[in-house]
Amino acid sequence: MRLELYLERFFLMVFLAVISVSFADPVRAVAPHTGEEVRPGSIGAALQRLERAAGAGDAEAAFQLGVLYASGTHVTADPLRAEALLRQAAGDDHVEAQHRLGLFLLGDGAAEDRIFEGLFWLGAAAERGDAFAAVVLGMLHERGMHGVRQSLCLAVDWYEVGELMGVMAPPHHLEALRAESAANCD
Repeated sequence: MRLELYLERFFLMVFLAVISVSFADPVRAVAPHTGEEVRPGSIGAALQRLERAAGAGDAEAAFQLGVLYASGTHVTADPLRAEALLRQAAGDDHVEAQHRLGLFLLGDGAAEDRIFEGLFWLGAAAERGDAFAAVVLGMLHERGMHGVRQSLCLAVDWYEVGELMGVMAPPHHLEALRAESAANCD
């Protein structure tokens, strides 16, 4: 019983850490798409450059702006604008945008079509090398969280994908899941 409680708390902490890191403040001392220095008094100018670059099809700029609008950092929070920008970047194969869009779409009370699309984008990120997206998919399927159907078989599969990319679930936990799901998985 203690092990189960420990594992439940561990996975909850990991999930919350992944979510909080996913929406951390992305403003850096150097603008990633131009290499220009961003000074404290020039946030407005940096935002204008990001807007222009995103408007011109720059996936990194669209991603950065999407994160800003999702978190309300340096701009008024605007979930619709955030989603549109993350979709733009994700559609241009920006892996981090695919990951964050997937999490965004799985938000509280998501409709079934948004859950399906969120899983699609997390899967796209995982398939392009985002190990944390694979582990998040494993956790979602293991726990049946955010409207995702619980499936230990899929959980084990995604945990193993994450493991192959270097992010591991606790080995004893993964072994226990493998044993529990072995009779039901092909």
